[in-house]
Amino acid sequence: MDVTADDRSDLDELLNMLETFIKEHRADRPVLLVAESMGAVLALNLAFNQPKLVEALCLINPATSYRRTPLSLLAPLLPSLPENLYETLPAVITPLVGRVGWYEGVISSQQVDSAGSSPLENFLRISRGLSKALPPETLRFRESLLRKGLRRLEPRMADPPAIVTLLVAGDADAVLPSVAETARLQKLLPGSLDLGFQASAVARYFRQM
Repeated sequence: MDVTADDRSDLDELLNMLETFIKEHRADRPVLLVAESMGAVLALNLAFNQPKLVEALCLINPATSYRRTPLSLLAPLLPSLPENLYETLPAVITPLVGRVGWYEGVISSQQVDSAGSSPLENFLRISRGLSKALPPETLRFRESLLRKGLRRLEPRMADPPAIVTLLVAGDADAVLPSVAETARLQKLLPGSLDLGFQASAVARYFRQM
């Protein structure tokens, strides 16, 4: 799913789009949803709404911990910052975009030769690209969308349906406590397996499926 910066689809619209897409394309095949960061919140909501539609989940660095982190206090304030300051804070918006490295296309599209540039110059160049790809009003909308998804999801975690779930976390995540969060989700989700960030273990797991 690619949600553009100008997309203002609310939570129910996104979930309905996902459900419709799956029903139109699944035929008789089992469905595995692979979702990262904010996408994991969408995937869990859909799986809880339609447990017979989704056979398995793979959640990568899930943003389900967002409301319990300092980021949740900071992010709502960012859209109100002056433009020059907003441009220098790219890292905190990662969970609201949904995938690591999403900005690579932004950087390459700028066609700027970074050879010989200092780390600070490269950081500022990337930051300007990020702020253009995710302007303040888009950040404001995504943050509220994430909160809404979590508010709907969290009460249902007390008695979730049993869905085969692979939890993958990177221990270098500088934005969210992904390793601790996947460990927490493993205790809450029946049928889940937490591998942390172990590429060889992930490969072995999928070969056995």
